[in-house]
Amino acid sequence: MTNPSDDIKARLNIVEVIGEYIRLQPAGSNFKAKCPFHQEKTPSLMVSPDKQIWHCFGCGRGGDIFAFVMEMEGLSFPEALRLLAPKAGIELKNYQGQDNSRRNRLLDLLGAATTFYHKQLLANNPLARSAYHYLTVERGLSPDIINEWQLGWAPNDWQTLSEAMKRLGYTDNEMLLAGLTNQAPEGQRFYDRFRGRLMFPWHDVSGNIIGFSARLLPQLDDGQTGKYINSPQTMLYDKSRHLFGLWFAKGAIKEAQEVVIVEGQMDCLTAHQYNFKNVVATSGTALTEEHLKLLKRYTSNIVLAFDMDQAGLLAADRAIALGSQANLNIKVLHLPDGKDPDEFIRRHTSAWAEVVKQARPIMDYYYELLQPQLKSDKVEERKMATIRFLKMISQLSTVVERDYWLKELGKTLNLEVPFLYEELAKLEKSQKVSANNVPLRPAPQTKPVDLLLAWLIKFPNVLESLGEELEPEFLSDPRANQFYKNLIVYYNKNRQIDGQTVDYHEFMDWLKANNGAITKEITSYIDGLFLLVDKDLSEATLEESLGEIARLTKVIKREFWHKQLAAISRKIGDLEKDQGLSEQKKDLEINILLGEAEDLSQKLRAIDN
Repeated sequence: MTNPSDDIKARLNIVEVIGEYIRLQPAGSNFKAKCPFHQEKTPSLMVSPDKQIWHCFGCGRGGDIFAFVMEMEGLSFPEALRLLAPKAGIELKNYQGQDNSRRNRLLDLLGAATTFYHKQLLANNPLARSAYHYLTVERGLSPDIINEWQLGWAPNDWQTLSEAMKRLGYTDNEMLLAGLTNQAPEGQRFYDRFRGRLMFPWHDVSGNIIGFSARLLPQLDDGQTGKYINSPQTMLYDKSRHLFGLWFAKGAIKEAQEVVIVEGQMDCLTAHQYNFKNVVATSGTALTEEHLKLLKRYTSNIVLAFDMDQAGLLAADRAIALGSQANLNIKVLHLPDGKDPDEFIRRHTSAWAEVVKQARPIMDYYYELLQPQLKSDKVEERKMATIRFLKMISQLSTVVERDYWLKELGKTLNLEVPFLYEELAKLEKSQKVSANNVPLRPAPQTKPVDLLLAWLIKFPNVLESLGEELEPEFLSDPRANQFYKNLIVYYNKNRQIDGQTVDYHEFMDWLKANNGAITKEITSYIDGLFLLVDKDLSEATLEESLGEIARLTKVIKREFWHKQLAAISRKIGDLEKDQGLSEQKKDLEINILLGEAEDLSQKLRAIDN
């Protein structure tokens, strides 16, 4: 039985798959693009259709078709497998053991539960008819949207779902792990978690059902239980990492280059019904860093359509910090007369697009919102509003933005800007720096050792003369060291490649055959080296290589010897502090180290001449 991942890679073109996510530009025989995983102005991501690999020379990420989809969609390997299999025309169930994992069993179980709930909604009994009436007549949802989103009804019984799923072969333990049931305190009995509720399925970005939000039917509301309950956190469902409706919205989001975030499922469903399909919901106002990371795969433009009550303000406050750090353009949508998106869209459909277009940058919105407090006659009220806005300013990532808002705040308060800068500095000093405020690391430059190895891939015959000049020990990066050793062995066993660029596929096949399983880290590193050849050395000549290899060898040796000198200096310092050694023994060892240091110094002087 062949491996499904190999079959998928054989059937799919990596350029076409990656091209569905980002815009690729031809670059010789390869393609390049701006990397979606870090901020950059010029393209540093390379895609090779021949090698079926990709690599970013800015952030170092890379790999095969699965690695890209996993990074882009935030998926595990099995999830990426399930996503790509249909594109390749492959049914995973045809592969022995593929669907026997616990995760896949739970996904299938949740899919079966969704079908069950949906059929119950369409059943001919009084409560089901009431549920359907509530959705269609009272809330205005069409039969098409109900069917497309697989909305359902959980019967008001204790074990109706459990019994139905058992007939399909699922166990009590699986239903508990999927969040479909609860276990009685005595531990012997299981009962349905959702009873007498409208069911809203949650999809992941691959379209799999991972959990539910459930609304109590109004006529069953006794005031003792919450109107909404959600699936508990499971191995599949985490509310802080998923957004309701994203599976249906992601195409429209990419097309519009904008996403509107609403609070509840009904807001989201109504928007989609009226063809405003770039809308998702948090099902509450807890906007998280993971939510924004997820959305940034599709757009950097985000519109918040929250109710600006206390909870909504806190969510927007959080969004300032997260959005500024992630370089997102976040705006706030204000609906007139306190209407929610659901009601507004149904009553003023034609005006929705214009209202979204008029959404204001989040700092502008906040500043206007705080004006009454900032201009208050009450000193304490004015003070608290000032501190609040200074905290917002502290979350901004650019000096330009900070300076602008400090000047605006100064005008309102009739205070000098330098004074506000001082207050901001005090505030920042008093605040603990959270993990969310760590700035994005700058893109690294190509390391001399990586460039040298790329030259050797391009012109492997240079290895014969380089052996004495560049020992593997000079390469301090373990990945580079390992690759260099393997390249020497490969060249010595394959002299026919003399004068030819090392073939990626032949080398990788040889490496796997002679080294067994190699880590993803090593594979990604090697992929990057081969793509570096395509990126920077495709037109290079042998004559150029000789000069560059000699120069890079000197750089690497110089760095290696400087590190050794630093280590010797530390050893001498430790010996001098060591009270347990006799002076005679101490002098002897220090003299030996000084001799080694002199040898290294001579090597450095020689290489610099």
